[in-house]
Formats: sequence, C-alpha cells, structure tokens
Amino acid sequence: MSTIVRPGRLPDLLTGRVEVDECYLRGREEDLPRNPDLDNMLVVVGVRQDGQGIGRIRKRHIPDAAAASLMPFVQASGAPASVVQSDRWTGYSPLKSKAFVRLTAHKGNTAAASEPLPRFIS
Repeated sequence: MSTIVRPGRLPDLLTGRVEVDECYLRGREEDLPRNPDLDNMLVVVGVRQDGQGIGRIRKRHIPDAAAASLMPFVQASGAPASVVQSDRWTGYSPLKSKAFVRLTAHKGNTAAASEPLPRFIS
C-alpha cells in the first residue's frame, strides 16, 4: 500500500495530537479470483487531530497488530513528544518508552478496544 507524495518530497511527521489505530481493509472485486492475503489486509493509520476534523494522514500495511509492527510505524510517522491517542490494545504499550505521550480512549472499558477511535468512524 502506498500513499501519494510529490516526488523528491519527504512526508512531514505528524505533530500535536495524533490518533493511531489499526483496521482491516476488506473486500475484493467480484470478477477477480479470491486471494486470502488481499481479502483481509491489516493497516495501521495515523491521523493528526485538527479541531474536530483531521489533518495529515499516514498509513501502512502491517503483518500483525503486535508492538513490533506498530511501533516502527508510529516512530516513522509521528514527531517525538507528540500526544498519541490509541485504544487500549497492548501493542501500543511501548509508546511511553519511545518519547511519545500516550492517551488511551475507551477508559474503563477494555471490551471497547475493538471500537474505532473518533476520527476513524466513517
């Protein structure tokens, strides 16, 4: 999965308050043969909060939702000392040791870790 960036320009780091969440992209075109590797693609997305809306977005295909897959994305996408809001998934636990401030959504409701964060609701 790639993102469109002007040639020769490095993407800016997300700063300020950033929501990070992972999700599955599902679906396939009806006329194409089934490919289980593409039918359920796990993607991590970082969104810079801009008031009630969103600013810049970063995304990356990841093999799983473990910290070893999530942390490289956050480090490559977010500026150090950014406030990262995530759900209570344990894969985000190392954020504090990586120079980020971590806020968790869904406080007190561990079952809600599967619910999308506010800017991820479509």
